[in-house]
Amino acid sequence: MERESSTKKCELVQLEVFNLQENNIIELPLVFSTPKLPVASESVTHQKDVDRWPHLKGVTVTEINANFGLLIGRFRTARS
Repeated sequence: MERESSTKKCELVQLEVFNLQENNIIELPLVFSTPKLPVASESVTHQKDVDRWPHLKGVTVTEINANFGLLIGRFRTARS
């Protein structure tokens, strides 16, 4: 979430997340949690950004007016 080799206080938690219609639930068994995400509102993806990429054809981004509370990504190690 920050610079490489930086330290950040966090906790390990388990989460269940769901889509805006609340009909698709995904369990996230190992999640790093931190009090504040280092993400600017200018980083929000909009439909025009997705439409630029042919491999994302058919992906629809729902625009919502909210603060960041969850950032989903994948932690890569030298073996992954």
